[in-house]
Amino acid sequence: MIQVIPATGVLPYEQFGFTNCVRFKDVLYLTSAAFRVLLVATDEAERNAARVVLCGLLGQVRELFEMGGLLEAFTVHSSREDALASL
Repeated sequence: MIQVIPATGVLPYEQFGFTNCVRFKDVLYLTSAAFRVLLVATDEAERNAARVVLCGLLGQVRELFEMGGLLEAFTVHSSREDALASL
């Protein structure tokens, strides 16, 4: 099953079995609240034998992940295709 959520208010993601792929291709900025939601979602997924992977981190958004030391906290792929190939 693949589920895509529109970017209005919610980050777009696709669900592949027990893996959720969050796409950042069109995201220009994230607040600290968004980082918290991602961290909580990742923890919750792991508790339920699922995964959250991120893809398409570009520009300022990638820099925010780097500055916060968060690249190591998530499974990150350069593109949607790379994320799917890793499943």
